[in-house]
Amino acid sequence: GGAGQPPAAPPAQQDPALVWGARFFDDAIRYVARGRSAMPNVADFYAKLDLKLELDTSRQEGQTRIWYKTPTMYRMELTSNGGTTTKILNGEQGWLKTPQGRVDTLAFTPEGQRTIQQLKDDRDRIGDIAKFLTLQALKGPGVQFRFDGYKRGSGPSQGNWIKITRIAPGKTNILFWIAYERTGENSVRATWPGIVRVEGDPARNYPTEDYILKEWDSPLSQTSRDFRYPRRIEAYSILKDAQGRTVPTRFLFAIVDDIKVNAGIDTTRVSPQ
Repeated sequence: GGAGQPPAAPPAQQDPALVWGARFFDDAIRYVARGRSAMPNVADFYAKLDLKLELDTSRQEGQTRIWYKTPTMYRMELTSNGGTTTKILNGEQGWLKTPQGRVDTLAFTPEGQRTIQQLKDDRDRIGDIAKFLTLQALKGPGVQFRFDGYKRGSGPSQGNWIKITRIAPGKTNILFWIAYERTGENSVRATWPGIVRVEGDPARNYPTEDYILKEWDSPLSQTSRDFRYPRRIEAYSILKDAQGRTVPTRFLFAIVDDIKVNAGIDTTRVSPQ
């Protein structure tokens, strides 16, 4: 993108790419935290959004509210066609509440067990999204951030970016394309993460996934939060067709009305009552 090099050389005894990767990632955290040096690690997470989710085993579309409490509690309310369906996961237990008010215990049937597994997958995705939005939880012992240069994207990834790869022991890599702004003639500062790529795990048949985060700090978002968040989120599985060609397949589209982090969640939210 023609941004030039970082403004000064890092200490000779350290890998420059890792020094600048860590610095730019901390820049992005400060942007999300509205100038503070850190965001809290996510203990619980609430989101209200207009959601379209298309997975191999489930389809959901409508006004959605989500509660997530680490590590195992998850509740989703989907309102569509005038009725609300509620799915609850608490550890290994799960319940489905129909728009008519009937509550089914999912663990009692094979189909219910499959729904529990799907809820676990959904919960893990929500946990990942919470980390991508706050960034702080992606730091930790042994974790490194490598600066991979300035990039220019087109199509869904259009823009000028700083590319950073997160390298963590025993984990697949996470790649970030982060927007930036100039702070001087030869210096820049990273701002908001626009693209997050989670590399796949072929051994577990997990595809690579791209999360596109747009419209950070939109005036249409609620402005009472002490952190920034994107108004629009899209996610794609990076699949291969029969000819081996890459086929990005969208599985998530969401317009975000509200997000709360560590606001506390009443445990009755994850009980069948």
